Amino acid sequence: MRRGFHEALKTDPMGASKILAMIQLLYRVEADAKHLDDTARQQLRAERSVPLLVRIEAELKEQQRIALPQSALGKAITYAQNQWPALIRYTEHGMLAIDNNAAERAIRPIAVGRKNWLVAGSEEGGHRAAILYTLVGSCKLLDINPLEYLRDVRLVEVERERRPGDVRSARPSSTAAPAARRVTVRGRALAPGCS
Repeated sequence: MRRGFHEALKTDPMGASKILAMIQLLYRVEADAKHLDDTARQQLRAERSVPLLVRIEAELKEQQRIALPQSALGKAITYAQNQWPALIRYTEHGMLAIDNNAAERAIRPIAVGRKNWLVAGSEEGGHRAAILYTLVGSCKLLDINPLEYLRDVRLVEVERERRPGDVRSARPSSTAAPAARRVTVRGRALAPGCS
């Protein structure tokens, strides 16, 4: 939602900056709630964020009457109003994030690397790159240092004399993963800190 209002700053700084200032107050609440458990976070949001969201919604309606529908501000307002139920959902559950920044950061390497992957050299090179990206991505999700993990897997591979293409047992979540990094929860191998 913020992106549209940032773009509208160029053409309507007064209207856009007012909404952005109110959104910034929501993020201050989130900063205060950062170290709380889910229940306490939800309660803090109910006390502080919900009233702010009511003010933001009223301001959106007021500015919609003034803003031209095809202007940057008008489009930002329309988008915010169309997405309103999804935008306020985070106040109902303490475990939800205020935005989707974490998801966008997670997919950024894919978007950035897409053109680079077109020049993998060959079909086989592309297949190897896909395996490597999958292993590195899994390591990141499981909070394992990818470089250390790949070094460990290579040592295990040499010790067991596995075929280089057999990566199923070398997955970070596999029970064949290096024992020093493995924690088992309900029969599944996880990285330390993921239980």
